[in-house]
Amino acid sequence: MTTITARRPRTDSRWPDRLAPLAAGWLGLWGVLALLGTLTGAGYPFGPNDPHGGDVSLLRLVPVELATPLFAGVLLTAAVAALAMSRPAIRPPGPLRALLIGYGWAVAFVLTVVVPDSRVLIILGYLPILIVGLPFGWPPVDYAEVFTWALFARFAALAGGLLLAGAVLAWQRRTAGACVGCGRDDTDGGWNTPAAATRWGRWAAGIAAAIPLTYASTRFAWAAGIPLGISREFLTEMQDTGLVWAGFGLGAFATVGAILTLGLVQRWGERFPRWMLGLPAVGCR
Repeated sequence: MTTITARRPRTDSRWPDRLAPLAAGWLGLWGVLALLGTLTGAGYPFGPNDPHGGDVSLLRLVPVELATPLFAGVLLTAAVAALAMSRPAIRPPGPLRALLIGYGWAVAFVLTVVVPDSRVLIILGYLPILIVGLPFGWPPVDYAEVFTWALFARFAALAGGLLLAGAVLAWQRRTAGACVGCGRDDTDGGWNTPAAATRWGRWAAGIAAAIPLTYASTRFAWAAGIPLGISREFLTEMQDTGLVWAGFGLGAFATVGAILTLGLVQRWGERFPRWMLGLPAVGCR
């Protein structure tokens, strides 16, 4: 094993170095809980054990008696891998490095995409309305039926997957001798040069902004009494229950998100005060 000599100065912030131990601790905790669920036969929240979201989850295809020990093994192994990535910048042999990176990305994908499924996206979309409307008893839903153990476990999986993805990315860059903050090294060229990124980045930001604006246009149309993409009967039902205004609120949030997305390629977005979101300053010197 050989020690990597950094080609570029390290970033000012040390937050990438904290991702691996955080991921190891989080995944280890949930791995132990899954192990306890294996021994006790209780606590597994997905698939057939989830009465409110099992039909839309791919985990419904995995038997409970197999899924619980499988989760325990995968999470505990991923915790060990993340712990190994928290060591100083030492480049392991090629096959071992490829194995750690491949396994880390595979587990991160499962935790961020497969386990959360569409229910997390739905809750995130309606969360502002649920929070604002809670003191007024609107929308008329049973919050105990919405915020369940299964939903909490989905968000926990999402958090663990994001932590692991950040840890793998930082370790992958570090062991390749690249900048941990931006991923560039002395051999950068082609599509990832600053000039090229400026060109394709504008197109990417424009497409990313157009998608939520398309969504918002349908909700604004419903609020205006136009049955865009739905039947007139369904629109009348939503008007009677007030759901069109919930859709209007979601459209407003989507519009704000689209504007912020465009800010990624605008001067005012480049100068956005990161302290407002509690984010550390990162970047190459």
